[in-house]
Amino acid sequence: MPHTFELTPLWQRTLGAHPTDGPRDQLRSAYLQFRATVEPLAAEISVSMPMFTDHSILHVDSLWDTASLICGDDFPLNPAEAFVLGGAFLLHDLGMGLAAFPGGQADIESDP
Repeated sequence: MPHTFELTPLWQRTLGAHPTDGPRDQLRSAYLQFRATVEPLAAEISVSMPMFTDHSILHVDSLWDTASLICGDDFPLNPAEAFVLGGAFLLHDLGMGLAAFPGGQADIESDP
């Protein structure tokens, strides 16, 4: 069963399955692996910073919907550009959790 972001128009036309495009398949596979790596880090944000709004993988996935609305059907975005955009979606909030700080909360509190 596909993830909800895989049903968005932007994903479908840039990284979605296409029978004759090997490079697109490689980018799609790399994105899905990237996403799987990021998912537990994004989940940690709500544990270490419960006062924040949702920053889980569901938030990241919803950005494909937002981008689809903003870009519309005619915005020229190739699969490589969509991969970079998706990577930005995946990384944009990860610095908000304690997992981003090797020294934990003490590092944050000691930083002027």
